[in-house]
Amino acid sequence: MKQYIAGSLILLSLFGCTMPGKSTVKDYGNLPEALPQSSGELLFVDIQCTVCHGYQGSGNGFLAEGLATPPPDFSSTAVMNAKSDAELGQAIRQGKGQVMPAYPRLTGQQVTNLVRYIRSLSQTP
Repeated sequence: MKQYIAGSLILLSLFGCTMPGKSTVKDYGNLPEALPQSSGELLFVDIQCTVCHGYQGSGNGFLAEGLATPPPDFSSTAVMNAKSDAELGQAIRQGKGQVMPAYPRLTGQQVTNLVRYIRSLSQTP
């Protein structure tokens, strides 16, 4: 019986609990994450953009703090208005210095979907 209770507590701590009626916001404390709503969002999570850019694109991923150059805040309209789709696509394909890895194997459509998703992060619903 003690093993059952201990196992249950471990599972609850690993998978988190949500309160009924509370909205689930993508954040490190609310697991499991909601399913991606677009192919761009799926890529954003799948190729691990979230570790630096954060789930909401605000540049607060758990590795961001240790970077010499902080990731851009994709949720900021000012930041996103200053970047063209071509610039974002180039950063995805070629990387950014030694901070952001390059993703040359993504197809043109995948890059387009990823850029659309990144742009959507700065738009208010």
